[in-house]
Amino acid sequence: ERFACAAMASPTAQLQKPRSDDEFYLFELAAIPASTWSVHSEVRDWTACCTSTAGPEGFPAHSLSKLKPCPMWVQLERCIFYPVYFLSANVLPFSLPLLPLLRLVGCRFPTLRQLVGLATLQVLLMRIQFHYWAVVLRWLAGRKAPPSSGSLAGRRKCMHFTLDQLFELERLNHHYFSTRLLKEELMEPALICLAPHGLLPLGVSAALNKLCGGRMTRFGAAPVLYKVWGIQKFLRSLGTYPAGKKGLLDCLAAGDNAGLVIDGIPGMFHGTRPNGDEEIYLLQRKAICKIALQAGCPIIPAYCFGAGDLWRIVDPFGGLLRRLSTWLNVSLTPFFGRGWVPFGPPARRPLVMCFGEPVPGSRLPTTGGAAAIQGAVDAKHAELLEAYKKLFDTHKAAYGRPDAKLIFV
Repeated sequence: ERFACAAMASPTAQLQKPRSDDEFYLFELAAIPASTWSVHSEVRDWTACCTSTAGPEGFPAHSLSKLKPCPMWVQLERCIFYPVYFLSANVLPFSLPLLPLLRLVGCRFPTLRQLVGLATLQVLLMRIQFHYWAVVLRWLAGRKAPPSSGSLAGRRKCMHFTLDQLFELERLNHHYFSTRLLKEELMEPALICLAPHGLLPLGVSAALNKLCGGRMTRFGAAPVLYKVWGIQKFLRSLGTYPAGKKGLLDCLAAGDNAGLVIDGIPGMFHGTRPNGDEEIYLLQRKAICKIALQAGCPIIPAYCFGAGDLWRIVDPFGGLLRRLSTWLNVSLTPFFGRGWVPFGPPARRPLVMCFGEPVPGSRLPTTGGAAAIQGAVDAKHAELLEAYKKLFDTHKAAYGRPDAKLIFV
């Protein structure tokens, strides 16, 4: 069974009962009641909100390429939110530990008072964005505060935070980007490999915690982020794990879906070519296939159309910033946002997150030594590349790019 869930600006939707011969189901996340967007809701509450269906041929050409109307106040709010987010969650956390080095070269900045002031600003901005900001948006929408997490613990507490408490923040993204998700139902814990990274992987949605059979889907974050002061607690509240072999295996062993932005930092520097073809950094990502073989779990390819079109990343030094970013595992690149504003908000582009057929799970061979293991990894990697190509070719026409090709780099 496959699902397609879409977030559109329309506040109402005509529900349609799925037929047995349907393969794709369409959901409008903006039309799903706020009460359903909760850790306490059931999977059937979500699947009952089907608004449109399609057979194996998928949805018609260009049907997923259009932006829905978005209120001007939402656009203005997003244009404020993202620059503040970059400042509080990216610029300040990474620059604060390095600023004292300026004193070694004779600079009078920063003084201790200035350093404390910047650290206080960073904490305050994070608190405002992910608490008070949501409270204000909830008040403007006339929605009551969600129930307290109470006795919830572990993954249920994380799901409460992402589904209930951050509901308003994610819902505005659905209006802004007209986000759509097309996915298959998962019957067992799987490794979900999302690409492309873009400047931010905005195709990720808390709705996956319900639309994957109610199993929590936890995404990995760069391990360096867990060492940055002021960020660790927020990442843990989201249920993320340090992206790496141990984090992936622990997540799968706990019975959760392990999500991963597979192209990582290098994927930020690849995207849509001028001729409409799209690049994806996958040829050097065989390690993820080996981890999947060790865990014996399937791999779900996921591709987000439009993710590379939201910001224009600049690398003016012949790839130097890309190499440094890859080496340090931290983004070190300037970018332009909507209206070519430096470090500005994202452009309004439709986002279509597509989930393909699982690459079946299998185990590493126990005989044949290193050559047999490498052969199994290479074969699994080839399967993954083919799965991504099939996924892209299936949905590219619906996104309005029927002649585009997926280029692996």
